[in-house]
Formats: sequence, C-alpha cells, structure tokens
Amino acid sequence: MRRTVASFSCLLPLTLLGFQATDADLSKQARGELYAARYEKAAELYRTALAQSPSPDDYYYLTRALLNVHRAKDAYATADEALNRTPHTAGAETAAGLALFRNGDLSKADEHFREAVRLDPKYPGALAGLATIYSALSKSATARDVSERAFAASPDDPILMLAHANRQTGPPHLEGLEMVLKIFDPASAEARNIRRHIASDRAYADRKLRRLVTPYEPALMKLTPVMEGTRLRGYALKVQFNKKSTLTLLLDTASSGIRISPRSAEKAGLELIDEEPGKATGFGDQKPQDSFSYLAAEVNIGGVVFADFPVSAYRNAKSADFDRFIGTGVFSRFMVTLDMPGLRFGLEPMNSPTDGPRDAPATEADFHRVLRIGSSLLIATSVNDGAGGWFLIDTAWFSNVIDTERAKQFTKVKADFHTRVHGAQGNIDKVSRANKVTLAFAGLSQENSNLLAVSLEDRSDALGFGMTGIIGIPMLSHLKLTIDYAAGAVRFEKP
Repeated sequence: MRRTVASFSCLLPLTLLGFQATDADLSKQARGELYAARYEKAAELYRTALAQSPSPDDYYYLTRALLNVHRAKDAYATADEALNRTPHTAGAETAAGLALFRNGDLSKADEHFREAVRLDPKYPGALAGLATIYSALSKSATARDVSERAFAASPDDPILMLAHANRQTGPPHLEGLEMVLKIFDPASAEARNIRRHIASDRAYADRKLRRLVTPYEPALMKLTPVMEGTRLRGYALKVQFNKKSTLTLLLDTASSGIRISPRSAEKAGLELIDEEPGKATGFGDQKPQDSFSYLAAEVNIGGVVFADFPVSAYRNAKSADFDRFIGTGVFSRFMVTLDMPGLRFGLEPMNSPTDGPRDAPATEADFHRVLRIGSSLLIATSVNDGAGGWFLIDTAWFSNVIDTERAKQFTKVKADFHTRVHGAQGNIDKVSRANKVTLAFAGLSQENSNLLAVSLEDRSDALGFGMTGIIGIPMLSHLKLTIDYAAGAVRFEKP
C-alpha cells in the first residue's frame, strides 16, 4: 500500500444499478447528482462507475460526496483506495487531502493538495483544498486568490460558484447566489440556506451590517460569572438591544455572532428578516431546532455600540441563568482580552485595521497560532505527552472534553451513566470518562483524572475538520486570553 489516510483500507460495497451505461455516462450522471446536492445518489453512481473502471476524478468526487453526507470513515477508505488504484494522479491526491483534512491532519492534507497541484496546476479540487487550509491559517488574501483560481478552472461547480459569489458585493453577489440556487435540488439543505441568504440580503438592502457607531478606541467591561448550581458555567456580558432590553449573554470564544431566544428578540423589538427557518446545530443527539434571523437596529455592549447587527434566535437559546451567547468574534476588528480571574473584558484597536482580506502578520513571540475554521478557534494540544490533536477553545463549555474514540488511543475509557450533558440539540445520550488525561498546549498543562468523553463526530462533521477535544472553562477560567483575530493567534497567561 502507498500512503494511507487512516486505517480504513477495505473496499466499500458496490451498488449495481439496473441498467447498462458507459463509464463516461455514469460519471456524468454522478456529477449532476453531486452538483445538485443529492450526495447519496452521487456516491452510489460513482461507486458503480469505479467498479467498472478506476478513475482518479471519480475517486475525488466520491470522497467529496461521502464527506457531504457525513460518512467520514467511508471517505477515508475511498481515499486509501484511490491512492492504491490510481497512484500519482491529481484526483487521488486531492481525495486524500480532503479525507485527511476531515480527519484533523492539517499538515498531511496540505502535502497531498500540493502534490495534486504539482501534478496538475489547475486541478480545482486541490486548489480549493489549499484555499481552505490558507483560510484556516488566517492567510485570507492568499486563500481568496487560490479559491479564485479554483473557480476559474471549474466555473460550473456550485461550491466554487458559491465561494466566488460570496466574494462579490451588490448585484453580482445576488446574481451569483441565484445561479447557484438553480443548480441545487430545491429540497436540499444547501438550497434552503441559499434561499435564506438571498432573502436576508434583500431585507438588509443597502444597510452596512455590524457597523461600529462608537469611536474605534479601547474599552473595558466587567465579566459576570455564571453558575449552574455549584459549577462555574462561564462568564457573561450585559448586552442592550435597541435601547430597550438588556440581556445576560454568555461569552463564547467558539462563536462570532449573537444567539438569543425568539421571545427575547421580539421583546427587544428586533426586525424579523426571514420566514424560512434555518437550523440551530450544536451538541446533542436530537434534531436541530428551527433558527430565525433577526436584525437589531442597535446593540450596546458596555458602551461599544454596533448598528444593524444580525442576531439568530432559536427556542432553546435561553436558560435559567443566562439569555444565551455572544461570540468573541463579534469584536474581531479589535484585539480581544478575556481576563477571567480578574473578571475583565478588554478591547484594543488594531494598529492597521482593514475590512478587506489580508494574510496574517507574523505572530508575536508570546502568541500561539490557532486554526480559524468558521467561527471556531482550535489549538494544537498534546494528550498524555502524545501527539494529541486539535482542541476547540470554548469558554461557553462547562467542561474539558475529549472525543471518545480518540481517547481510547491514550487511556482507558469507561461509560458514565450518571452525568447529563445538554447542548443546543438536547441531551448527549452516550457519556464516558477517560482515565488520567493530561492536556498540554501553549506551554500550559492540566491533569484530568476523569475527563468527560463524548463523541465529537457530529461537531467535526459540521466543522468539516476533525476535533480531538475541547478546552473548556475548567482550564480557561484560570487564564487571561488575548485573541488576535487578524493574526489568527492567542496568548494564554496565568495572571
């Protein structure tokens, strides 16, 4: 065997269709299903075509389809198969890059994408994969350029079309979204999200969103500890909406927005933007709840005021102790400091703020590089002096957590039938404990005698990147964090 993605090297079962077709016919049909976001059907057709004749392009598209329906292990197996049956091809290398990125191995994913581009400098999947990595490393300008190269190489691919449209403004942006919407199956989640996107953009009209009204200057606010019984849940800020309603929002380093309940949104007089609901995904084993978009004319956070600020609302976005979340990403144009032991939240202006894409500057000596994937910040973390993996930095999570399956690589794991864990999607049914786990990152370490272990597969699927665990409030509450969003870096200090 050549290089492998994971330990899944067995072949997948083949589904034979009830008609005869050439390899080209099957691949064309499969591509149409993939582009329409009918991923299960696309995977079925691609597997049938590959049974007749191995094609590196079909392996790439099959891997992509499998990842879109959250069949990560099948995608790993397909990528291994591609490397074995169609070695030294851009398609096989790209399939491996996709699978490795989803498995949380950033450096090896980068190697495979680069090899694919060496073999075919215009291979769109490899260019798109590299753009994803550049984006995670806060190299926004380079990510944009490489993503545009991918779009130019495959301008009919709806995923690349969507990324291109989102880089446009005004009428070209909406026109691009409309073109993508015509390709997706109207019943797909992808089509629903684009319909909501279009409806929101039309409702916003020419308003500049998230507009900072107050001067761009330093600010200091008080953090309020939030308890659940005797357990520290996190730290909150007081947030006033439309000069009439003040809510207590838990500060969340894993978010870039504001989430409250529909009742709170209506009480504050927020403007409902869309009638078609989205989905509020998060931890939990129940179906995601409907989520609606609102617009606040004004949001005042400790004297820092934003105008025309989007707010999402869903039913479970409230508890007895707080009114849900505000992400630190709301303040990404500032240098953000969370001094949790000192109960202080500070903002400092950047030296050269810009709204356009740019590559992250070099990090200062005492800062540590993090991955930025969506609104999530992840840091490389060692587990029991081993390689470990990427852990989410999450001040809104009550516990440190490790993925159950990955924990078994480092220590013993046993079921926990007494602990109840609840998230945005209800209770997590299967909870375990990992015996004697030491987590280490950024020169810091903490021993956890019975670390909470749950499956993070669903969250990794949603993120598109394999998380090993979560650094939560038990460790972060002892630290002062300074987040440099422009550089994609965080400083961790013990006050």
